[in-house]
Amino acid sequence: MAEQVSQPASPRARAIHHLRRWVESGELGRGEALPSERALAAKLEVGRATVRRALRVLQADGLILDRGGHIRTVAPERRPGEGMLRGAVVVVMPEHGRLVGMAAVEAAVRAGLGALAIGAEGLAGEKLGPLIVERPMGLVVVGIEPQRVEAMRRGGLNVVVDTEMAGIDRVVVDHEAASYELTKWLIGRGRRRILTLWSGSIKEPAVRDRLAGYERAVREANLEVLRVVQMPAVSVEDGDLRFEAATRLAVGYLAQHLTAGVPIDAIMAETDEDAVAVAEACRILGKEVGKDVLLAGYGGGRRWGGTAATVDLAPAEVGRELVRLLMERVGGKLPDEAQRRVVKGRVVVVVETERPKDPAASAPVERDEKAAEPLFGWKMEGGRWTLGKKK
Repeated sequence: MAEQVSQPASPRARAIHHLRRWVESGELGRGEALPSERALAAKLEVGRATVRRALRVLQADGLILDRGGHIRTVAPERRPGEGMLRGAVVVVMPEHGRLVGMAAVEAAVRAGLGALAIGAEGLAGEKLGPLIVERPMGLVVVGIEPQRVEAMRRGGLNVVVDTEMAGIDRVVVDHEAASYELTKWLIGRGRRRILTLWSGSIKEPAVRDRLAGYERAVREANLEVLRVVQMPAVSVEDGDLRFEAATRLAVGYLAQHLTAGVPIDAIMAETDEDAVAVAEACRILGKEVGKDVLLAGYGGGRRWGGTAATVDLAPAEVGRELVRLLMERVGGKLPDEAQRRVVKGRVVVVVETERPKDPAASAPVERDEKAAEPLFGWKMEGGRWTLGKKK
């Protein structure tokens, strides 16, 4: 490593550039231990923290392996297909993506391929490097944020995802159509004032699609499009405490809508799980779920008490289509541009309700002009929740 270091770009970029060139040129031999961070910092004329960040980049790219104890080695050179994951499909999934992920694993096995399921945390940061070295057939990535997916692609891996990401092969659910059909189902049961309730961001593409489907169905029925009610997300992890906190929030945000002169008669919750707290909030506010208020969930993974209908997001079909798309990409059967395939969700009726017999039930109702802000002045008295006056 006797060359004189030039000074291109930032110190971090300079360190990455030269470290990568030393590895690729063989100046740092494959399997060889790297000099200490202090020695590399002196050679590169940068700080040790900069060297450490640069080494992490090379670890993520599979060029360097961390052996622990501050010992790093240059990764051994392998030809594609030499590793144990040769021709295998690696499925990366968080807990909430388990249904899609396991369907993808099953589809890969049925296609005669090897399959490995890894939790989302299993490919965090430098842990991605060894996988890049193994060179599997490709990755099926479920419910992972775009930044981490990009790191996988930089390593030269074939990647397919189940969320909207431009420039990446993907399989997505038609949320707009699913929400439209769910809203129509509620309208068909005589519901005229349908509220959408969210506890997460409404800027995500899937959320925007769902709200668009709701709005289309409501406008077609000549009903009022109610403003979406957005609650803060509950950060409590404990199940019982989480439910209590979510119920408290739902009571506060739903109170005015359920006790107004022209109250809402249906609620579309963000998820099936959220629908549990919403149902309890309705009961606290003196409303009979299924009669005074119809409650719709979303996701179809579980059928919670009080939910009249939900949407099955077809996780098995999504998982199978992800593997099919990956195989076609690897097999050279697709054009260069990223492919987007759509799977349809379906409305699942949990509790059947009667359709209205009175034709007048389909007439538009009077608009409620009251403010849609939450009312938090409620307290427990004599074993029952009561609402105080808004301050």
